[in-house]
Amino acid sequence: MKNFSFLILLLVTISCGKGSFLSSINSPDNKITLNFTLDNGKPFYSINKGDKIIVSNSSLGLILKNGIDLSKGSGTWSAALGYLTSGSNNWRGIGSWSTKIKKTDIVIGFERIGDLNSRKFNESTIDQEKSLLYYRLKETIEYQSSNRVNIDLNSKINDKNIIRINTLVWFNGKENAPEIQEYFSPTDIKNEAFYKKIHWDRREDNDGWEFGGDWEHQINKNHSLKLRVVLTEENEDQSDISFLNDTENLYNNSTETNIRKENERIIRLSFNKLIGKSSSLEYGFESAYNKLNRSFNLKFFDSNSIETNAGLINTSGLVEEDRYEGFLSYNLPISEKIRAELALNYECISRYIKSVNLGLLKIMSKMGISVLSSYRGGCNFENSC
Repeated sequence: MKNFSFLILLLVTISCGKGSFLSSINSPDNKITLNFTLDNGKPFYSINKGDKIIVSNSSLGLILKNGIDLSKGSGTWSAALGYLTSGSNNWRGIGSWSTKIKKTDIVIGFERIGDLNSRKFNESTIDQEKSLLYYRLKETIEYQSSNRVNIDLNSKINDKNIIRINTLVWFNGKENAPEIQEYFSPTDIKNEAFYKKIHWDRREDNDGWEFGGDWEHQINKNHSLKLRVVLTEENEDQSDISFLNDTENLYNNSTETNIRKENERIIRLSFNKLIGKSSSLEYGFESAYNKLNRSFNLKFFDSNSIETNAGLINTSGLVEEDRYEGFLSYNLPISEKIRAELALNYECISRYIKSVNLGLLKIMSKMGISVLSSYRGGCNFENSC
């Protein structure tokens, strides 16, 4: 039987133009309303909480201390709501604003996203002797939301030098995944009376940021140099708690906390060469450093709320990794609307050589040959010598 999913998408877009236009975006709980208005191409906004006005109708934009008026830029605002009959819901509110100050382009964006999924599984477990151990019904509801703000700057210093700066911050990220598992005996084919039921409540808070920038220098008409640096940080704080119902007792069965922090630094230096009218060759070097710091606690309890010895207490670790690679890519047009890119990096080449060497070593050891010179002239892979 085929599963059909239908997507209903409501999309409201406001773009700067002439005349007056009004549109509103509501919060998920419908308590806060953000209104956008265009009056002769100039955007205005207001915020209401129910019948109460929080922010009155105001001009959208910024005026800097030096008198530069960013409200003269252009912006696009949109809201979208999607629904799938398979049990998935997602909504998204996106806003962006752009302007130009002398030779610098500025783009400021905000995004609020949310996602809701529900799943239900009917499973069975069989042992090595193909005997049915139990049936299990599992139902999960997953919800996640986050806020993202980005600021992008693109400045052309002169005819040969361009500087780009990209900043991304995500905050107040929430994830919640409550889950119910019911276990039934092999004789309970209709799953009428469970002998064990587990309630899980899984929550996570996350935030992070990314800062990147690159400098591009035009050496001559066909050659350019680019240096890019990217710094990122991600933080996750997760807590799980479970309750067990064994038909006689209902008690807290386990608690788990997982704190995770990851940092990454990437430095990339590349050279670009134009080949012909529309093809290009890029080659260079990239260095990356990654650090992961994690602490973990897991506790189990019996029906008397006494902690058992099966948990992991105050478990923590630090992982650091360095990566270095050279790369080569060739970009070429296939048609007027399609381009292809062929890429190769040194890390892939080194892994391929390592795997081939290990394969040859394994064959040589099986044949009782210890050195490569013993292969020469041996006709090991020929029908006749």
